[in-house]
Amino acid sequence: MFSVTQTPLKFDGGRRILALGTDTRPGLCWVDGKTLFQLSPRLEAEDIEEFYRQAVAFAVRRYCVRPAVIAFDPHPHFACRRLAPLLQKELFPSARLQAVYHHWAHVANAVFDMQTRRPFIGAAFDGTGFGADGRMWGGEFFYCSAKGFVRAGHLDYQPLAGNEAAIREPWRIAYGILRTAGAGRTPFSGKIPAKTLRLIDQMIARGVQTPLSSSAGRLFDAAAALLGLTPAVAKQAQAAQALEAAAASCGQEVGSYGMPIARSRDGCLVLDTGFLFIAMQRDLAHRMAKEAIAMKFHSALAEGIFFVCKRLARRYGVPRVYVSGGVFLNRILTQKITGLFGKSRLRLLVPPPPLMTDAAIARGQIGYCLMRRSGVDDKK
Repeated sequence: MFSVTQTPLKFDGGRRILALGTDTRPGLCWVDGKTLFQLSPRLEAEDIEEFYRQAVAFAVRRYCVRPAVIAFDPHPHFACRRLAPLLQKELFPSARLQAVYHHWAHVANAVFDMQTRRPFIGAAFDGTGFGADGRMWGGEFFYCSAKGFVRAGHLDYQPLAGNEAAIREPWRIAYGILRTAGAGRTPFSGKIPAKTLRLIDQMIARGVQTPLSSSAGRLFDAAAALLGLTPAVAKQAQAAQALEAAAASCGQEVGSYGMPIARSRDGCLVLDTGFLFIAMQRDLAHRMAKEAIAMKFHSALAEGIFFVCKRLARRYGVPRVYVSGGVFLNRILTQKITGLFGKSRLRLLVPPPPLMTDAAIARGQIGYCLMRRSGVDDKK
């Protein structure tokens, strides 16, 4: 029913943290001294809440798990959030609940992968995850220390006109980015009925069924749609893979668009996605090859990530950078980022592919809790 792996640690993690992970890839994680335990279902769980109950019961019975802290993803619609206080009440009344936001967990895996609990800059780029401001995140930069994980930068918010419809039809996201950036006529004029475009304009202006998202995954979807590669999406990562494939077919040096960095009212550094899409639309109008535009998009995003991390490293006085999330499975993007960091004095760590996915969220929740209670604040 369950598969349990054990990983030795170079430091003592204690015995008192249980992480429930996230509903997108349900699994448990806990530490026992210098051993990290990870539990996952052998088959895909059909009833997530029932999986959690059976998995926790197994961990208690087989491994005598008795947590002082229960970590979970605070997404309001997730079973792990609903179950955490129930487990506390029924099994672990002395345990404290610890919400660990999705993207905190992604970058907190650095505690294990870098084998340090010293402060670092973390970048989490993926499809989506519930953020601390109640919006959907996915292109995030954090300053991570024992005092907390501070959101220090992000991709500009994109309107998702139609909510779930925008994920299935990412041309809606591309259109919204362009219109929000001030574009008049777009490549979708003439392809999409004018009545539909007017409706989307109204939805964006009024904020009706149009949540805002800083997701890098949605940005890739929108870029693919703008280039006409995937006007509709049938499976996860389909559009992003099409965009990567187009860039891989470029075969020449084409430069980059660049991405201006603004500063929000709360001090966050914000990468200007509107500027990027206006530039892509201009190249489309000049009939530049789609493969070249796709490559310039990858270069611009890689440079944007690097320069935000560089500025944050200087602001906080830390040399370590850790990147994670499914977007970094894109080889072109990761290679470009690695090349940029290789020319700097910053120390970049890119985890292996399995640890970039949501399968490592429970592990990251443990890392977050260990870092917060470590008290280590040596920046060097």
